[in-house]
Formats: sequence, C-alpha cells, structure tokens
Amino acid sequence: MDRNGRRLGRAGAREEERVNSPSPCPLPLGGGEGIAATPSPSERERGGVRVPSDNVDPITLEVVCEGLIAIVREMRATVIRASYSPVIWELDDFSCALTGPTSAG
Repeated sequence: MDRNGRRLGRAGAREEERVNSPSPCPLPLGGGEGIAATPSPSERERGGVRVPSDNVDPITLEVVCEGLIAIVREMRATVIRASYSPVIWELDDFSCALTGPTSAG
C-alpha cells in the first residue's frame, strides 16, 4: 500500500501509472545528437554498428521499441509460469544471472 492507503500493483506501481505512462522508448532523434554515427571500439569488437540518428524515423523507432517491450513481457510471463521459486512468482524478483564455466564472479 502507498502512503494514501491505495493498494499498489505488481512492481510497486499503481495500475493507472503503468497504463498512462509515456512511451518507454524516449530516444532523441534528429540534430545529430543521441545515437552516435560511428561505433565505439567495444561495438566494433563485437561487430555491432550504430545507426546515425538522422536516418531513424520516429515511427520505425517506436515500432521496434514496442516490439522489444512485448518480447520482454512474454519472457517475463514465461519465467513466472515456469518457475519453481516463490521468490519469482510472488515477489517478482528476477535478480539472477546466467553464467558459464569461464564467468568470473
């Protein structure tokens, strides 16, 4: 419950706040600011590239962002359905990591 006695939804946010929140994809467009035109050294090592912000139209950006958000929501629902841990399905605590045999830490 919040300070006013209203019941909070999952993840501590009231339902109306989650429904009426602005788009979670607030990337700046145009003006050459925001997304860099050249990849950083670490991106070059991984083979990644960045698109100049002048070439990204807002509709495509929003469609891609919303698609990624939908994927995350589906993954979340799948983890909750498949989990055997009450920490995940009751508390929404997804703080975990997948590590390999060479992972440090």
